[in-house]
Amino acid sequence: MPFKRPSQVSELQIEDRCPTGGWISEGNSGWLRYDKQYKDFVLRVEFRFLTDNADSGVFIRAVGDSIFLRGWPGSSLQVQARDMTRNQTTNPIFIGNIYRHGQRGATDTNFDSAAALQASTKTGEWQTFEIEVRGDRVSAKLNGRPVLNAGNVANPSGYIGVQGEAGTVEFRSVQIREIN
Repeated sequence: MPFKRPSQVSELQIEDRCPTGGWISEGNSGWLRYDKQYKDFVLRVEFRFLTDNADSGVFIRAVGDSIFLRGWPGSSLQVQARDMTRNQTTNPIFIGNIYRHGQRGATDTNFDSAAALQASTKTGEWQTFEIEVRGDRVSAKLNGRPVLNAGNVANPSGYIGVQGEAGTVEFRSVQIREIN
């Protein structure tokens, strides 16, 4: 399924002819999304950081009718994809944790930072997210290791997309399986 650049996106640079058959996200704003909105699903995506301290994310159930910040969709959830090689502080949040863009008061988040640090790999190495969204819950595995279990997912459906934030991140092998 092809990705679509929303009309709000202005600076996300996408290279869709990279050697792996995926695409490269470079830039500090914007997002790229699938054409279709999804309700309950399992998403599997491979990614690697091509620059130290690269920072991106995978948007899930993004409504996309407003802008939260720097062209990112308001009223959305983002599973963080951040290179942990050099900066292992919580600013910004750890790889595999969840941002709730424009959603206040939702605190039902269980995140295992030790598991995320152990599972994350070095710059240049491929990693895998497996993200499951069902009802009002989202869970994520990083390289097969559970790192996130969160509730109070506000949007019943929305777009799946990738974020441009910092450095260079390559994505490939996106697989989406809808859950009935």
